[in-house]
Amino acid sequence: MEQINRGYLEMPTTSRYPGYSESSRGEVRVAVKRRGTRPSGKLKAGSASIKGKTTVEVNLAGVTVGKRRKHIEEGNYLLKLTKAETGKGKDSGNDLVVWQFEVIESSEKNNGTPFWYRTVLIESSLWSFRGVLEAFEPRVKVKDSIMSVDLARLVGRTVGAEIVDGEYDGKTVSEINDIFHPSLLEEDEEEDDEEEDEEEEEEEDEDTDEEEDEDEEDDEDEEDDEDEEEVDLDSMTLKELRVYAKSQGVRSTGLSKSELLEALEEEGEDEDDEDEIDLDDDE
Repeated sequence: MEQINRGYLEMPTTSRYPGYSESSRGEVRVAVKRRGTRPSGKLKAGSASIKGKTTVEVNLAGVTVGKRRKHIEEGNYLLKLTKAETGKGKDSGNDLVVWQFEVIESSEKNNGTPFWYRTVLIESSLWSFRGVLEAFEPRVKVKDSIMSVDLARLVGRTVGAEIVDGEYDGKTVSEINDIFHPSLLEEDEEEDDEEEDEEEEEEEDEDTDEEEDEDEEDDEDEEDDEDEEEVDLDSMTLKELRVYAKSQGVRSTGLSKSELLEALEEEGEDEDDEDEIDLDDDE
């Protein structure tokens, strides 16, 4: 005990008990529990092993975290191939090619969005593989005979793709529905431009029709105003005629209805004569 108090306890190097190491100095022996265990060094890359209720041994070599699947608006997009590898179907075991693309030349929030597309290399599905090859720009020379395809040389080429809504783990995600040559995107844009031009022309025609209708309504209103300006003197009483005559500057004192009508007509004729221009006076 005296030796322990003097600080003679050393770190353990060996042990006769499982999970413990012993250290001695003179006649005193102390057992010390180890903290944790060393990796076995036998796990291959990308594998894991449970070592206890709260301990897991893993080898994360080659393990990467994939990008989260993103949802974008449905439509046609330009994609660039970033990676292409061969593999086997998880359930079927069939040979396949996994193509990885990303969106380019779109909005800032959509650019770089990754998409995966699989083509199975069995006889009944080779049309899909051929479709991808024929969709690339620059174009790939596709033969109707035996050919060797170096997938790495296709990286960087572009394709057109139809992006639609799908479902993954109960959530709405975007996925590739069809792949085609980028030239078809330009045709779609031209068709969209033509449709926009047609819509603009229709709107212009509608505006013109509205303006014509408004002009016709204005003409009708003017005609109505003119009709309203024409006064039916014969239907007026003598009292109404006297009031009207006064507004026209015609004296009505002592005149009968017939005489007053005659005076008003003469006044109207005099005004018409004043409005006429005598060209002979200029000579």
